[in-house]
Amino acid sequence: MSSAIEVANLRKHPRFIFDDPMPALFNGVEVRVLNLSGGGLMLEHADAFKVGSSASVRIASAALQEETTFRAKVVWSKLSSTTNDKGKMLYRSGLSILDASAETLGFLGRLIRTFGRADKDSMERKRQALMQRQKGYVPPSAEPAKPKYSPEQLLMIQQAYNRLAKSAGDAQKYYEQAKLSLAQQQRPVMHKKEALAIWEYLGEQIDLDLVQTVLQAM
Repeated sequence: MSSAIEVANLRKHPRFIFDDPMPALFNGVEVRVLNLSGGGLMLEHADAFKVGSSASVRIASAALQEETTFRAKVVWSKLSSTTNDKGKMLYRSGLSILDASAETLGFLGRLIRTFGRADKDSMERKRQALMQRQKGYVPPSAEPAKPKYSPEQLLMIQQAYNRLAKSAGDAQKYYEQAKLSLAQQQRPVMHKKEALAIWEYLGEQIDLDLVQTVLQAM
């Protein structure tokens, strides 16, 4: 493959961010759309959603004078560091679009063109990771310095730990998903089971070494 790797090869549906999150409904519950692509979307919401559940999403735009409804499935869900006006921490969930008509996809495209901006940082990270794998990149064998974490990351990890400690079934599920993800990334399983489950529960958005460092300090 050419060194000029196309974004389309990294993400089937490029993601676009809404700087002004768009109000919507998921299963009749008020949510906000943070980003959107032709294959999925990220929602922010007050109450927990069950991973694997599916329901209808309704998005309406007063500016475009259009609305649409389609079905989507919760792929992952986690607490964020963002709070609402009552101080309650909000959830963020990633949904995949299960079915959408041509009219719906056209409307989503118009939303993206009108209000969205490309998530270039995410695509660049994926591009760099793929280039390293193609070059046979091997991490240095020397033990790296332990990563530092922010108060927000510490809180997210602690909340995830408490959440999974209450459900052995969920903890096992996220652990198995984490092992599968590492295998797909051609990375060895070198971390503790609890760290892997929390890493996956948080959508792989916090460095795995950092998660284990926090657990060791707890």
